[in-house]
Amino acid sequence: AYGVEFSPDGTKLYGTVITPGYIYQWDVSLATDDEIKASKILVGTSAVNFNGAVQLASDGKIYLAELSSPWLGVFNFPDLAGVACNFVDQGFQLSTGSNGLGLPNYFPCLFAPNNPSPDPQFTASSPDICQKFCIDYFDASSNDPTSWLWEFEGGSPATSTTQNPTGICYSVPGVFDVKLTATNANGSNTITLTDYITVYATPPFPSISQVGYTLTSSAATAYQWQLNSIDIPGATNQSYIVTQTGFYTVVITDENGCVSSTTLYVLITGIENVFGGNEISISPNPSNGNFTIDFGNENILGEVSINLVNAIGQTIFSTQEFIPSFQKEIQLNNVTDGIYFIEIISNTFSLQKKIIVTR
Repeated sequence: AYGVEFSPDGTKLYGTVITPGYIYQWDVSLATDDEIKASKILVGTSAVNFNGAVQLASDGKIYLAELSSPWLGVFNFPDLAGVACNFVDQGFQLSTGSNGLGLPNYFPCLFAPNNPSPDPQFTASSPDICQKFCIDYFDASSNDPTSWLWEFEGGSPATSTTQNPTGICYSVPGVFDVKLTATNANGSNTITLTDYITVYATPPFPSISQVGYTLTSSAATAYQWQLNSIDIPGATNQSYIVTQTGFYTVVITDENGCVSSTTLYVLITGIENVFGGNEISISPNPSNGNFTIDFGNENILGEVSINLVNAIGQTIFSTQEFIPSFQKEIQLNNVTDGIYFIEIISNTFSLQKKIIVTR
């Protein structure tokens, strides 16, 4: 071989034969001498059949001097094995003159690719959160950073030097920036994501109104009623009829998914609770699901709402009637045996009464 050169990544060795114009490649990343020798492969032949020096250049390609030719041969991808290195015989034309056998004797390390500084990138567990909640951040920077500086506008703590900060909390609603500076031995770079975090305000405490044993929350997007801090299954309507003494809480959710709650103590003093409606009777009770509401001589103006609710607060029957004075028959053929609550409301009274269905 007249000329020898290593590929930019140091895994391949090229050797040129003066004549004939053969160019060989060896894989010097292999484990043993014998394996390296056996990896020898012909990757190209020059047209002039008289090769000179090979030299790595600043563009990461290797160039070949071909005697008396106005062209240089070029290895376009010298890190790749075999003919994938893409030797082009007449790959670069000289501006004037022709080749001898030599090329400038630069040290190849001058043209080795530099290790770059980090390219900072990151993600968050959620960019949209509710006030007083916390989120985690995850570093996704490339080029092997060794240190990190996070800056959290509006967050607590306001800075962090860990790679993946956790528990960054936001106590004030608003829209906030996040900045990450990633550093390694080759330098540092910074990325700022403007308005990356949106913190929604906690909704106001809901109000609970009570009519008899019916509790009604102020308006929200979603509701969950609790008894003594435990969710009541199925109690997800705006109103709930209580069935026992205890602390009743409504947990509301707004359109942003943020929650707030209010608790009210309710004391059950008897089977029924009446505000007016003293002339109304329900019979038979217990019944097989078919019973009559007798309005007697009750002075009723306008519409009357009649609702039947099961023990977990689900409305299973509802009707509105315009009642001067009469009896209303209710037929509940499909309900299961158990305890139910009937609610009768007009503009002059409210009645809640426990009824029992048994067959």
